[in-house]
Amino acid sequence: MYQEPEGTKLALIKAAGELFAESGLDGPGIRTIAEKAGVNIAAINYHFGSKENLYAETFRYVISHEKDVHAVDFFKEVGEDIDPCEASALLYRYVKETFSFHFSKKQPRWFNMLVMRALQDPSPSLQSLVEEVFRPDMEAFVAFIQKANPSANTQDGYLLDFLVVGQIFFYSLCRVPILMALKKEDYDKAFIDKAADQTAKAVISVLGLPLPRE
Repeated sequence: MYQEPEGTKLALIKAAGELFAESGLDGPGIRTIAEKAGVNIAAINYHFGSKENLYAETFRYVISHEKDVHAVDFFKEVGEDIDPCEASALLYRYVKETFSFHFSKKQPRWFNMLVMRALQDPSPSLQSLVEEVFRPDMEAFVAFIQKANPSANTQDGYLLDFLVVGQIFFYSLCRVPILMALKKEDYDKAFIDKAADQTAKAVISVLGLPLPRE
């Protein structure tokens, strides 16, 4: 069970998370991390043993704060014979809540940046992230898709999962040019709601489920 860090350990995780999100594992040195956290450099070795362990711990911290939108939890109560309208409504709510979480003003922007950078770096930490989070969530989402539409195969489920995740990453990675094009300073709730709405309806339509009533 994950134990929420406190004090110096939490300060190091937050400082390192921002720096790793900007430049990856090899970017910041331990002195830079310690200075940003406002602690002694020896604290990194004391609490984590190495910079690599600190890197991995930043992921666990991020993941622990995303538990409310994990597919493995969201769909765990779904039975084998779910009604199409129920499946549509549940899928729609899952996509909407996932978008809302990832673009919440309460969530540090480095959370998404850290994960997206890690996805481009085939490190042991990434392998751990895939096995601990991405694979269980992906399989839970696929299992739900196949209950919602028994004719859907595993690959269909994977691709629909990637469609949802891909849209979130697109709006995260391309935030600056999108905001420039829209002449906005930041995403507002109405924009994120609409992006989530269109993504959810695209997935629902592909599955041949009835669109939810708004």
